[in-house]
Amino acid sequence: MTSMRDEPAINFPLKKKAFFQDIFERSATAMMIIGQDRIFLAVNSAAYSILGYEAEELTGKHFADILHPEDRLLILNAFDDRLTHETPSGHLKSRSICKNGKIIQGTLHISPVHDVHSGLLYFFAQLIDISELASPKNNDLSEDNQLRILFDNFPFLAWLKDTENRFLAVNQPFADAFGLAVADEFVGKTDQDIYPQDLAQQYRADDQEVLGSGDRKIYEEIIEIQGTRKWFETYKAPAWDADGKLRGSVGFARDITRRKQTQQHLALNEFALNQVNDSVLLIDQHGRFHYVNDAACCALNYSRAELLGMGIADIDPDWPAKRWPECFDYIRIHGSNKTETRHQAKDGRIFPVEVSARYFEYQGRAYNVTLVRDITERKRMEELLHKREQEFRALVENSPDTIVRYDRECRRMYVNPALTRVTGIPAHEMLGRTPIGFELNYDETAEYQRAIQQVLQSGVKQEIELVMHSPDGKTSYLQVQLMPELALDGQIVSVLALGRDITALKESEIRLRTLVENLPDFIARFDLQSRHTYVNPSVAQAYGQSPEHFIGKTLHELDLDPHGQLGKQIKETIRLGVPHAIEHKRMTPEGERLFEIRLIPKKDGCKQVIGVLAIGRDITERKQADELLLKREQEFRTLAENLPDLVVRYDRDCRRTYVNPAYEQETGIPARQSMNKMPDAKWRTNISGEEFNATLCKVMETRIPAQIFLRGVKADLQTADYAFHVVAECNPDGDVIGALAIGKNVTVLKETQRRLEESQLLLRQLAAHNQTARENERRHLSREIHDELGQCLSALRMGMSVLELQYNEDHASSQAIIQRMITLVDSTIQIVRNLVTWLRPSALDMGIVPALEWLVEEFNRGHPGIRCILCVVEDDIHLDEKRATEIFRITQESLTNISRHAGATEVQIALERRESHYLLEVRDNGKGFDSLLQKKQSFGLIGVRERVLMLEGKVEISSVPDQGTIIRVDIPIHAHNVSVDS
Repeated sequence: MTSMRDEPAINFPLKKKAFFQDIFERSATAMMIIGQDRIFLAVNSAAYSILGYEAEELTGKHFADILHPEDRLLILNAFDDRLTHETPSGHLKSRSICKNGKIIQGTLHISPVHDVHSGLLYFFAQLIDISELASPKNNDLSEDNQLRILFDNFPFLAWLKDTENRFLAVNQPFADAFGLAVADEFVGKTDQDIYPQDLAQQYRADDQEVLGSGDRKIYEEIIEIQGTRKWFETYKAPAWDADGKLRGSVGFARDITRRKQTQQHLALNEFALNQVNDSVLLIDQHGRFHYVNDAACCALNYSRAELLGMGIADIDPDWPAKRWPECFDYIRIHGSNKTETRHQAKDGRIFPVEVSARYFEYQGRAYNVTLVRDITERKRMEELLHKREQEFRALVENSPDTIVRYDRECRRMYVNPALTRVTGIPAHEMLGRTPIGFELNYDETAEYQRAIQQVLQSGVKQEIELVMHSPDGKTSYLQVQLMPELALDGQIVSVLALGRDITALKESEIRLRTLVENLPDFIARFDLQSRHTYVNPSVAQAYGQSPEHFIGKTLHELDLDPHGQLGKQIKETIRLGVPHAIEHKRMTPEGERLFEIRLIPKKDGCKQVIGVLAIGRDITERKQADELLLKREQEFRTLAENLPDLVVRYDRDCRRTYVNPAYEQETGIPARQSMNKMPDAKWRTNISGEEFNATLCKVMETRIPAQIFLRGVKADLQTADYAFHVVAECNPDGDVIGALAIGKNVTVLKETQRRLEESQLLLRQLAAHNQTARENERRHLSREIHDELGQCLSALRMGMSVLELQYNEDHASSQAIIQRMITLVDSTIQIVRNLVTWLRPSALDMGIVPALEWLVEEFNRGHPGIRCILCVVEDDIHLDEKRATEIFRITQESLTNISRHAGATEVQIALERRESHYLLEVRDNGKGFDSLLQKKQSFGLIGVRERVLMLEGKVEISSVPDQGTIIRVDIPIHAHNVSVDS
């Protein structure tokens, strides 16, 4: 016999109540539980049978109601004696009255049952019918024989031991269990004689515990009988004699192997059901729960006890109690049902579920076992799937890529509109046809269908390029991906073909290949073993070999890397997976050259390196240029360090990167304090740093040199003027890297310039004075000649006319002389008139407009091959004599230049008044000249400029060869210093 606590099997809690109830109900001995008031609380079936009552008839009756009147006082007193322990537990002979009035003789055993605080709970009584034993035919049986008969007919294994753990008696079932014919063979033996030593010691310890405590003990143990292990429920209690002395222990064991197996099976089933993620509910025909698993409790947030007191209507708002019979009948008729509904948790949360129910009957009662699955996530996924399906269809229908689905016979199941647009064939004509059965102008139709079949067989995605010819004769390239589509069981059911128009990509690839093939740079690809997979013609030509000569060979095998340095760099690029550049010297047919080689790892879609791309550029000349640049830099520093001028370098952020010693000496600022500073830092000047920075930025942006004039404080705190010439600095690649400013102290130059300007102003004023004096002299001469000489000539002409009249025709010789004299006098008068006009036209006295009209008329008369037009917007232009004279002379000088040099056929003169100035414009259509190459001795134009400057105006002379010349003169209406005496 093995103790349960030593058994490695699953331990289940001891259910004493169930144990006693089972013994109570199934015992062949009449057993009764009697309350403190001697009222029947419970009786077993053996008691019903002996007394002839039904269960409900005995329950609630007083125990005295079944006792013979003569025995009532004795028996009822025995109850009180048992409480006071005056009379130990023992057997009492009593007579009981059956329901039919029959009197039976029996042995009554009464035992009080106390709680943990020794308070009386109830009495436990056993009634053994000994009527048969007491009958005359059994009068020869002693009481011991009667008890032996009772002992041997007890349905469980029973035994009696003394205090030394020796068997005093065992019943026949005990002997039968151990395969012995006679029970007396156990008498005098101990557990050590029957069981192994360890078990015997355990059983002895259990017996000693019972004897020592005086309490009953119940164990669930495994007892090994004849090599068979069985579970027994063992009851052990101390045994007292009539005098109340402890004599040993009594025990009996009930075989519970089948019950234990059933319990284990049920526990295993329950354990398994609790491992199920879905809720499991056992529901009766009234919609009440009889079983729920852990998943159901977790899903509904109820305890198991709460759910077992609830029903379907309590958790399903869509299935009230009145609907359940209809549902239950449906499941009973059809055997099972699957539906979707909603469940409500304890916290009020409602969630969708899928319910799978199956009907069954057990022990005459109908049940419904239900598997409930929370489909919240599935519903969400279905909605998402529906949304994605709509999006997918919208995407597919509007995709520029062609999409075709093929079944397992390579027939088209679906084509999107993009394919119909590309092919010009309606979708219904293509559906249900294979690529070979209905060609779509592909060059590789048979190969395409074989690729589809391979995907259907292998399940491996493939790519293929197709050349397609559209109805309009255009050729397109399609890159088609063939992807297997799987069913839920993993079987390939179709192939999806996604085609993308790569015509532009193909054309770009061709252009790129053309570019690569014609690049002067060396381009090569290497695999993971550093073998060439491609070289461009530049590589092949450099070594006088064909490109095929390099393919599949390493640099070492080609004797192109004698020291193995480049090969190591390629392997390092493969290992690290990052690009880097090196400089490498290589021997070529042209001699040793220096190359800059950039090694770029080539990766696949999984970011794994699959090769290396090497791009080599001959930088021999650039290196030489760098060395030359370094030399020039050194020369620059030597020059800058010894220049008397200020030299400053700026970076792209307008910060000083270099200042020469002259800068330090001039400003008194050490170089270390000037470095990395903005232009306005440290050195005080009359212009802001923002203005200086703007000029630097403009020079660096436009690359156009600029001049900056500023006044700064010198080291001796004296101010000085500086002129900086700013240019952009570029690197060998032509990129602007900064600006260089060279400054010169121009204080003396500025002073000289100021004096020169003052001298020029005095000269201009002197010239203006001379010009005014000349005009005044001309006016005076004109008037004197007109008045004096004109009058004399007029008188002479009149005298000659008189002489002509005095001499008649008889004096022919005299007439001829007089006529010649008259002609000479007339010519002299005309010369005097022209001289007066040249000195000062009289039209000027009438205003500038009449003067210009006269000038134009005279020009047209004197130059019949040149048409001169005057345009005056306003007739009432009134100018003072000074302005009118100067404008007239400017116009006169312009016409003189045109007539002499322009070779024009038309001249346009315009005079108008604007807001604050008068505008004179003289335009001709002559041969013009290059205004940038104007002769320094062009005194006519110089005279024009000087006259305009005297009027504080502006002159603009623009001319282009073969496109004429335009002279624009702006004269302010109100001048400050214009006077006759200026």
